[in-house]
Amino acid sequence: MCRVILVTGSVLFFMFGVGAVVMGLIFHQRFFLPDATALYFLIMCGLWGVAGQFLITVGFRFITAVEGSIISSMRIFIAAMLGPFVVGEPSLDTAGWIGASLLFAANAVLAIRRSN
Repeated sequence: MCRVILVTGSVLFFMFGVGAVVMGLIFHQRFFLPDATALYFLIMCGLWGVAGQFLITVGFRFITAVEGSIISSMRIFIAAMLGPFVVGEPSLDTAGWIGASLLFAANAVLAIRRSN
């Protein structure tokens, strides 16, 4: 189990590290310090996001690549369906649903093809 945590931590460190460096290089002039309430919510979202990504990364160890591909594609549909209810995002229009369906279909076809 310790090895799983070390590998997962390394993957997440490089993934989040590269993202932080790129964002810092490109958007550094747009960064600002939010007020206390916004900072609290940003920190909480960040902690929950890192914890969720950690658990997803650990969970992928126990499934095949085909199953992982389908699960990753399903996150698009879950976000599209729950977004308007959970965080008040605008719902997808027809083009958005077609795009999400095409992404899912492409991953499903590749996953099925890879398993055969």
